[in-house]
Amino acid sequence: MFSKENYYDYNELDDMGVASRVTICKWYQEGKFPKPVTLSDADNATRLFPKDEVDAWLANQLNRRVGGSDAD
Repeated sequence: MFSKENYYDYNELDDMGVASRVTICKWYQEGKFPKPVTLSDADNATRLFPKDEVDAWLANQLNRRVGGSDAD
């Protein structure tokens, strides 16, 4: 069953300091960030990002920084 609690939206990601909507769009289109899910095929459909995937991505980014590697 769908629960909004399991997803981040663009505003939440921006508030967390991850990146802006534009940057997030660029990253997921380039395969550098988890792809969003939508509840419809409409162009204006709300895009939501699975928390488990984003949290894993964030942990990976932190580990790379702490480990001394700044490469993409």
